[in-house]
Amino acid sequence: MTFPAVAGLGLISNDAGDTVTTVSTDVVDGPLPLTSIVTDSAGAPLARFFEPNQNRQAVTSDQIAPAMKAAIVAIEDRRFYQHNGVDWQGTIRAVVANSASGDVVQGASTLTQQYVKNYFLYVTAKSETERLKATEQTSARKLKEAQIALQMERALSK
Repeated sequence: MTFPAVAGLGLISNDAGDTVTTVSTDVVDGPLPLTSIVTDSAGAPLARFFEPNQNRQAVTSDQIAPAMKAAIVAIEDRRFYQHNGVDWQGTIRAVVANSASGDVVQGASTLTQQYVKNYFLYVTAKSETERLKATEQTSARKLKEAQIALQMERALSK
């Protein structure tokens, strides 16, 4: 019984690992969108605009108020400063809760994992198919995000 689970995890890990090294540099150093892009059904851009009442500007970490940073960490990732990109305790808790319920009832993504997911969703995805792939509920996607999050936190300071 253990062998199939380990073999399956190995296949998922191998599949996810194929693309990790090629994208991790882009996720760390790549640009972020400052505008929203409306696309047609084929993914071709139709219009670029700011959200109503927004004028997005990239800011450095020291330009963000410490209270804002603390609030985001408190709400989204309490153990942000204790983990290395993946909160294994939270992951195990979510896997157990989700398995027991038969549905997704808890999440465990860290801020870093959320950043990786949003990068794929809003920066690299060029079509609706790619956007759906960036948010699909699969172990392979979550493992890929976890691997990239671990690499990011090795490369960047908190």
